[in-house]
Amino acid sequence: MAITLNQAAVDRAKYLIEAGECTSFDADWNEEKPTRDEVIEYIDNHDMKEYGLWFLGKNDAYDRGVKEHYEYPCGDLREIQRCALVHTVEQAEERGDNAIVSAAEELIRLIDEKSE
Repeated sequence: MAITLNQAAVDRAKYLIEAGECTSFDADWNEEKPTRDEVIEYIDNHDMKEYGLWFLGKNDAYDRGVKEHYEYPCGDLREIQRCALVHTVEQAEERGDNAIVSAAEELIRLIDEKSE
């Protein structure tokens, strides 16, 4: 399975962080992540390209038209979440997806700088 960096998502995350649309508190991503119903509602009201902007990775084993194509969350479909990025770094390190690790670490740094 080939995971590639979703540069559009990275660029959008940087924009949202700069605009202050991010949370910097440390929480458990498993408690903060969108529920199944929230994901379904989001997809019903947005196209898959917009949905994909909440994920730093693209899985080329799946078609772009399905949510499985997108991996490594950077937010909760409303704002960028530091805890999502920490989770993404951990998962990407385990899988050896170094480009994702680097991008997520950079976004964490930007959030930390913004909150200082």
